[in-house]
Amino acid sequence: MLLAAAASPAPADESANVQSRIDAAMKSAKSFAVTTQYPAEAYSATLVHVAPDRSRVVVAIAATTTDVVTVGSASSSSKNGAAFQKVESPADASVRARLGGSLKVGALDPDVTVAGVTYGAFETTLPLGRAATLKCTYDKRSFRLVLCSNADVTQTYSAYDDPSNVVEPPTNLDQASPAGTH
Repeated sequence: MLLAAAASPAPADESANVQSRIDAAMKSAKSFAVTTQYPAEAYSATLVHVAPDRSRVVVAIAATTTDVVTVGSASSSSKNGAAFQKVESPADASVRARLGGSLKVGALDPDVTVAGVTYGAFETTLPLGRAATLKCTYDKRSFRLVLCSNADVTQTYSAYDDPSNVVEPPTNLDQASPAGTH
């Protein structure tokens, strides 16, 4: 999706105001999906977040696929379709916030118009192996994220409040004790 600069500059909202409104909008969403494409690194990911505390992210890097399901404080992971194994949930609140769709609002950019719709815009930096600066757009009424991208990475937000967004605990959880424990 190509972004064109709108004729008028972004509103005088400060980054902190936009940050708090986007955080509130993402937190109030019943559910949403995020698709990330990073072709140069053979990376793609799909995240489905269901409020308040369920997420499923499937990450493909080259020929390896990792599927991570988090329900509450319980997380499990599967590599290449194998049975799921319990894993430690991220203790870092910033990791959990990113899984829930939160992004750090950096510099505000002028509004952009796509297919006749004007969106608010800002820059953010994501740790995608190395720091990557992306231009992001958000709906100016709901403050929900729409798209973050640069020449290498595209992150698309969609399916807000879609009842078909469902995250259930895996049914094929390996109950065996991890190696070295009894």
